[in-house]
This record gives sequence, C-alpha cells and structure tokens, in this order.
Amino acid sequence: MDRYIAELQVLQGPAVAAPYLEALHHAEQETAPQRRNLLLDSLVLELAAASAAFAQRRVQLERLQDVASRLAALDPLDHAPLLAQVGACSTDTALPLLTALTQQCDTALASHQQALAAVSRRQAVLDGLASLGYEVREGMATAWQDNGAVVLKKAATPGYGVEVGGQADGGRLQVRAVALAADRDRSRDRDIETLWCGEFGRLQALLHGQGTELVVERALGVGEVPLKEAIATATPSGQVQVSHARSGSI
Repeated sequence: MDRYIAELQVLQGPAVAAPYLEALHHAEQETAPQRRNLLLDSLVLELAAASAAFAQRRVQLERLQDVASRLAALDPLDHAPLLAQVGACSTDTALPLLTALTQQCDTALASHQQALAAVSRRQAVLDGLASLGYEVREGMATAWQDNGAVVLKKAATPGYGVEVGGQADGGRLQVRAVALAADRDRSRDRDIETLWCGEFGRLQALLHGQGTELVVERALGVGEVPLKEAIATATPSGQVQVSHARSGSI
C-alpha cells in the first residue's frame, strides 16, 4: 500500500493520494482485526485498480500525442479543432475519450496520406503520358481531381486523344483512346485504338520502373465498341474541362 500511495503522490499529485491516505489511516484505527483486515484488503484492491487505470491512461495519452504530432506536422489548420482537444488532454482525461480522440487522429492521418497517395498516382500517370508525347498542361492533375477526368491531346495523332479518369484515391483508374471531333475519318478509329494499346503497354512499363503497378482489371478489344467522342476545352486557368458528345462502354 505504501508503494501504491507513493506512486499516486509522485505521478498524480498529493490531492489524488489524499483519500487513500485517509482510508489507510481509518483502517489502521479499526480495533477489530477481521474488520481491519477487510478494510486493508479492499484498499489494496482500490489502489491496484487506480494504478492500473492511470497506467492505461498514460499509455493511451502518449499514443494520442504521437499520432496528433504527426497530424499537426502534415496539416495543422485543417485539423485545428481536433488538435485543440488533444492539447487539452492529460492523464486525468477519461480513457474512453483518449481512445476516441486517438481513433479520430488515426482516421484523419490515414485520410490525409490517402489523399497524398492519390495526388502522387495522378501525377505519375500524367508524367507517363507526357513522356509518350501527350500534351500535359499545368493544372491537369487538379482538373482530374475536380472533374473526375481529363483529356490529353497528342500532336502526332490530331483529332484524337486519351481520356484518363477515375478515383485515384481508391487506386482505380480508367484510361482509353477518344476522338476529339465527330466529323472525322472514322476509318482511322481502329488504328488509333491499336496505337493506344501499344502505348498503354509502354505506360505500364514506365510506371513499373517508378515502383507503380498499373494492372488491367477489364479491357475491351479494338473496335469492340464505338470510339468515345470527347471535347477538351482549356479554361483561362489552364485547366481542362471535359464534355462528352457520345460514348461507348469502357
């Protein structure tokens, strides 16, 4: 009991230890041996439980402060209310609240890291297409994120391009050759699709060399569906808006 009470005094302060000291004094004053032993046994159990609960809160608080510091280093402004709650916590804070705040910080950190990974995926794909000769303008990654897709043109294949879209956050993308005009020589469509199939293989190889895998989950054969028609319009900011005149299946 002396050890438990000493720990309480050092770690949590004299005010926390005071009730236990008073209970110990009261038990020692009990003249009936059986009653005194019962009081002392009960006090030992209470002290052990209090010590274990404090240790749990301390461990959880350290974990909370660790994940919160990583979150603050990434984006303190967006998570200011949550970080303020963490800053107000101490070893006196209830364990369920410490646990709940830790889970919120974990979720926020995972979401932020997922968003960063999505940005990296989009940029890697756009850089790969740029190396294949497609026109990648500043702001396309943002336009892709905002609009869900962008269309890239290529000087070597006028009137045609590639649409890339999908939710990079989940790691699933959609890419396909598209026509940029309805009044075109449609006999070229199959050639363009065949050309794109070869370029897609090169894109896979480029991304693989950078540590990114581009795995095909579903693919359609050349000419299996009509070539999708899309119109890419540059905005004043340099971003790209995509509108679709007619589309076949992906």
